[in-house]
Amino acid sequence: MSYLPRTFCLGVVACGLISGPALAQPQPQFPPSQQPQQSPPQQRQAPPRQEGPPQQQAPPQQPGFPGQEAQPQAAPQPTVVATVNGEPILQAEMQSQLQAQLQGQQVAPQDQQRLERQVLESLIDSRLVEQFVREQGPEVPEEEIQQTLQRVEQQLTAEGMTLDQYLQMQGLKKEMFRDRIAGSLGWQKYTQQQAADDKLRAHYEQNKEAFDGTEVRARHLMLPKEAPMEPGQPAAANGPEQAAQQAEEIRQAVEQGLDFEQAIEQYSADPGKAETGGDLGYFTRHGKLIDPIAEAAFSLEPGQVSKPIESPFGVHLIQVTDRKPGEQDFEAAKQEVAQVIQTEIWSKIVSEMRPKAEVKLQGS
Repeated sequence: MSYLPRTFCLGVVACGLISGPALAQPQPQFPPSQQPQQSPPQQRQAPPRQEGPPQQQAPPQQPGFPGQEAQPQAAPQPTVVATVNGEPILQAEMQSQLQAQLQGQQVAPQDQQRLERQVLESLIDSRLVEQFVREQGPEVPEEEIQQTLQRVEQQLTAEGMTLDQYLQMQGLKKEMFRDRIAGSLGWQKYTQQQAADDKLRAHYEQNKEAFDGTEVRARHLMLPKEAPMEPGQPAAANGPEQAAQQAEEIRQAVEQGLDFEQAIEQYSADPGKAETGGDLGYFTRHGKLIDPIAEAAFSLEPGQVSKPIESPFGVHLIQVTDRKPGEQDFEAAKQEVAQVIQTEIWSKIVSEMRPKAEVKLQGS
């Protein structure tokens, strides 16, 4: 089991179609031992060809002059789920991103709403970063945008799909897709300026253990924040504060002699604890576990237990059981260092833009 983040790029509808650095942004993640079930992989297919426009039932005849033709019906407008400073986020975009993250896997119905909300939040952040680089980042020449658009069309053609078919699936107009491409290219240029080699090397030297391949092994105890527990398990806390208080009481009991494995068996809400005993296995600082868990684990020595840590899944206590030193030099770690710095830049932009952004959700 692991909390696996997925890569995320600006202009999510173009992810996988535009080459360039991706961002390790938090994406919909799954609680311990509740990874979604794998479904057989599905090939990407173009929509079936139609010999003509879809057949529609003729509207009832209205009184009028003989020979008067009925006016054609307007095409249905895409469903907007949110706007960010006036720019729309479409339902089709959100569903496409959700499917890309799940990759054909199935999730429990109760997780669907939470995952959709996480995807929508990531799309809102993406719009904010896109707007930032458009206003304050380097200019992207139109020629470069059009060249990238041509490469996208060529890739789609190789996969048996036209650009129009792809945009129809995404619910986008070509102008909107062009803006997504421009935003992605602008982001790449901006981060390349902000993460020159000398800055990357300095970051590596200051945080060597995070990049040299050092591995930590840990186990965790998880308490629910709100969800009710199964029969036979401890009662759920009423919220994050109560869960954190309960976790702190357990931590103090461990310091006074309670065996951590026994505490996991008695208190942990992780459904997989019977099989794993809360073991998270070996992991590096970045890329395998969500940041609050990995950050806490790397701050501990073997045998130490963390203070309560809140995550999307609950409140955790972490105990490190082993540590293996790494030997990866800067050149081998350079790409990972760049991705981490890009993520920090992304987070900084979002934290500055969110408070002053006008975000409107559908129905709110």
